[in-house]
Amino acid sequence: MFPINWNFDTEFDEFSSKTSATRLVYQLCDNQSTLQTALTSLRSASSLIMDCEARNLGNQGGVLSIISLRSTTSTDIFLIDVVRLNGSLSPLFHLLESTEVVKIMFDGRMDFSALYHEFGIHLKNVLDLQLADIYSRRVRRETDARRISRLQPYLPACKIASAPGLYTRAIKLGGLSQCVREHLGRSESKQPVNHDNWLKRPLSQAYLSYAATDIHLMALLYDKFVAKGYINTMELGEQSTRYVELWKKSQPVCEDYYKRHPLLPVEILVPPSDGIKKTCRGCEREVIQASMSADGSLCHICKIVAGKNSHMVSPRRRY
Repeated sequence: MFPINWNFDTEFDEFSSKTSATRLVYQLCDNQSTLQTALTSLRSASSLIMDCEARNLGNQGGVLSIISLRSTTSTDIFLIDVVRLNGSLSPLFHLLESTEVVKIMFDGRMDFSALYHEFGIHLKNVLDLQLADIYSRRVRRETDARRISRLQPYLPACKIASAPGLYTRAIKLGGLSQCVREHLGRSESKQPVNHDNWLKRPLSQAYLSYAATDIHLMALLYDKFVAKGYINTMELGEQSTRYVELWKKSQPVCEDYYKRHPLLPVEILVPPSDGIKKTCRGCEREVIQASMSADGSLCHICKIVAGKNSHMVSPRRRY
């Protein structure tokens, strides 16, 4: 196990003050012995915090590098080296497909895409903290004005003001760092890495620390969300399944702005009702008529994204 000293810069509340200095412990699992150590520990857990690292994670042509895992009741983090252990991961994949073990993720869309399209692994029983954050806004009685303000700077204020009716259903997704600041009152100082180098071996300390830190931050968020009552297991589980399986039909392309934007896609929080479905020419999903914009070619969210990127060549023409 490798220790990392992790320091936060400010105090916030009673919950977060207990985590002002945390010593991370992680183990790189790149051989059969260390993999078995990880599996022995992880198999006893009822819920796992999970994250993936890769070159172009989840996109066409992407290659998975590391699967990071930690039990919700332990501080030990295991970094599974997919490159070194490729061909020996069936026991791990069985665990990831188990319906008995909850997988805690943060925006698990691309993680699911990578595992499903590269290895045929269907993640099951997922709770996505990014969606729990959205639920928390309702619990905290966030105003509509605040919802609109979150759309900036992705959407300029002048654009929103010019057609406010277009944005009544738009919800901005929060990133991991943003959620840590908002819910824990802390600024994390994780050093950025060049994601093109995730396939190089051996991985440097900087890359291993990067992967371990993501898991640590997700664990802090999960504990806070549970304490605050933001984890509605049944509803969040159904929403998370719809969310992470967005690209099950086909992997996105890096440059496809219809599939790579910071807005919550349609028909995630509320399941679609029965009825005739149409294919959105933006995200290429089949959605009900009520989720489509007035012109009938794009869903409500893709209509916003199209306006944002009107100066660019449509990805539907490029690919």
